[in-house]
Amino acid sequence: MNIKITLLAILFCAIASVGQAQLTRTFHHSFKIDSIDAMTLQLEGEYEVNFWEGNTILTETNVELYEASPNIFKHFIKVGRYNLEYLENGKIGVVKHTQLNRKPIYTAKGECWEVAKVKVFIPDSFEKEGEHSFSRIAKK
Repeated sequence: MNIKITLLAILFCAIASVGQAQLTRTFHHSFKIDSIDAMTLQLEGEYEVNFWEGNTILTETNVELYEASPNIFKHFIKVGRYNLEYLENGKIGVVKHTQLNRKPIYTAKGECWEVAKVKVFIPDSFEKEGEHSFSRIAKK
């Protein structure tokens, strides 16, 4: 009986030490793109592109941060670490992170593990032209 209780206590301690708090947040942005003929994505990290029937660019950023306090996470949100912006130069638009080069986050415990995944929804009136570029499909 004592062996079972000891093993159970060891198991709970192991789970508690491995199961560190995970902080998560999802951000949404939308951008009107009526006047452009081409666009480029300049995004930090992993992203996925989907086409949809709308006339705006929609983005969804899912962020997970491990081994950090909620206050650290709030600070990086406040300073715009995950913000996206849309810039137009004539008929060309650019969707990019405001902070393209994100440095690792460190705390007293060491480096925090951060996962930021972006989904970009582009109007189906555009087609993929290059790895990060898209152009409007010519009307027939």
